[in-house]
Amino acid sequence: MGNRPHSHNSNPECCTSLPANTACPLLPPPGADASSMAVRRETDKRWRDFLSVWVDHNRGVGQMREWFVKGLSLSGVKPEDVPVELNI
Repeated sequence: MGNRPHSHNSNPECCTSLPANTACPLLPPPGADASSMAVRRETDKRWRDFLSVWVDHNRGVGQMREWFVKGLSLSGVKPEDVPVELNI
């Protein structure tokens, strides 16, 4: 196979050799904690590109962290218990 998942800010063309209707994973930039998403491979890449920009924006303004901490609170984790250095 030899296809590797790519970061949203690296060359997304690595997924072009995958079969049609195969998910092409988008990974966070180096230094970010583990998370990923995949979208169906399509000729029209606007949806994939939109999601990549949306994730970058929401991560950059701290929205991802807010959602993450709020989700943890549903399991009883207090916001102050989430390490500040956790890069979400």
